[in-house]
Amino acid sequence: MNDNKLTVAKCSNAHGGHYRAIAVCKDADTGEIKFFDGDWRNNGSWSKAYCQGSTRVQSAGIETKVT
Repeated sequence: MNDNKLTVAKCSNAHGGHYRAIAVCKDADTGEIKFFDGDWRNNGSWSKAYCQGSTRVQSAGIETKVT
């Protein structure tokens, strides 16, 4: 059983863009998949995405955007 509720993302050189962590979370009771986003960052700091409620991390990713 995965008890992890946190995913993180960090980009050492965002080239003027932004990035954020994405948590793909699964409810152990219902099997429902939910997505939770971290804060947008652009300065090499950690973006953190947390699973909410009874969900736990199924997988993780990073989203980027040009600004």
